[in-house]
Amino acid sequence: MGTDVTIVKPSIEANIFRENKKWVFLALLCFSQLGQLYNSQAMPTLQVPFEKEMGMNEVDYSHLVIAETMPGFVFPLIGGFLVDYFGASKSFLATNLFIILGQSVCTMATYQKSFWLFILGKVIFNSASEAATLARSKIVGIWYVNNDIGKALGAAVVLQTGAAIVCDLVYPNLYSMTHSLGFPFLIGVIVCFVSTLICIRCVMVHKKLLTLKGGDAASQEGNTNISYKVIRKFPPIIWLLLAAASLGVDSFIIVKLYLGKHLQTSYDFTIGEAGSFLAVSQVLTGAATPIAGFLTDRVGKLPIFLMISIGLIQSGVFFSITAPKCERCLWPALPIALLSLGLGPLFVSGYGSLLRLIEEKELGIATALIPVIISAEMIVFAILSGRIADATFDEYGYTWVFTMALIIGMVGLLFGLLVQIYDYKGSQKLQHQNNEDTTALLNRSNERSDSENNEL
Repeated sequence: MGTDVTIVKPSIEANIFRENKKWVFLALLCFSQLGQLYNSQAMPTLQVPFEKEMGMNEVDYSHLVIAETMPGFVFPLIGGFLVDYFGASKSFLATNLFIILGQSVCTMATYQKSFWLFILGKVIFNSASEAATLARSKIVGIWYVNNDIGKALGAAVVLQTGAAIVCDLVYPNLYSMTHSLGFPFLIGVIVCFVSTLICIRCVMVHKKLLTLKGGDAASQEGNTNISYKVIRKFPPIIWLLLAAASLGVDSFIIVKLYLGKHLQTSYDFTIGEAGSFLAVSQVLTGAATPIAGFLTDRVGKLPIFLMISIGLIQSGVFFSITAPKCERCLWPALPIALLSLGLGPLFVSGYGSLLRLIEEKELGIATALIPVIISAEMIVFAILSGRIADATFDEYGYTWVFTMALIIGMVGLLFGLLVQIYDYKGSQKLQHQNNEDTTALLNRSNERSDSENNEL
């Protein structure tokens, strides 16, 4: 009977600790990714000087995009396996160290104008970033349950948006001030160091929770029995969900890759003005994401939110094609705003759906499927967009590239409709709101504990 009390108590203490620390921990978790997120938008914002100083054309730029994308195709399943095997906290800390290494190599490459060294740095950086995202998703699944999930995912995307805004502002303006391609990347290395220090503190808090749950922290997290065979057991709706989310994201990525140069060539903005223009517009993503997180928790209907977010992105792509061309006018504000409004809710609804459909112990591999599929698709789409841009840019700008993105996104919207139909006729796991929050779970746990202690 004494043993029973010992088993109940750690669970209560863990719930109390999680309830008291969950939002402080979320801030640590988000800011520990700052180095990864801040540097992730460097290429699109500096496309024009990259092509000039590295001697690249549109096809060469597409090859650089493929090199950036390749780690997302090869590494996530390996990284997902390692995250599940070794645990999220060890993996998260290790990936931050490799992000510093990758950013440092990229910085050396830009100073030396070495195309292949830059590719090596990007491969290291992006491989580590993919694993960091997987580890973060698993940590979120441990810390946040029921109607806290949407808020946590929303906060993570808000930070991602904020980091992208800073990147869009700082990278091109630092280049304009210094006329040095390497200096903005050097500042990125410093940001990576700061975020790693925050990551260390984040991991310490996470291990404290695991210790309170009982047993050794490492054994709590790791799963040495994990196997890729679990993929075959995933429900069929997962593949419809992944198709919808990945194609929606692909459409956004294609437009984003060329948007900076599009603003400079079609609307005569300078590189700094184009970066500022993109940064200000992304404030809308920061506003839309927490609202989407709150609504998905309270309303449910995740496939509906998925379709709405993809639809907003496609509206932005459509108006990018049809908006009149003029000198430094505000017409591009409309498509950029629609693109920004759709991206955050797409991630919230996509990852939120995944967390409802897959068990926590298999989330590493399940989450890895998203970047794998996106990267596999983007390898093909990058080749096509590069060839199309090279053949049509002089006469049509990026009109035909954006048209390709629109077609891809509309196919994703169709898959989103199939997700809704499949889930509505089946388990309806994605339809209902989360009625129980963490406080309710804690109260119920305490009630069980009191009852058991009285019996003892």
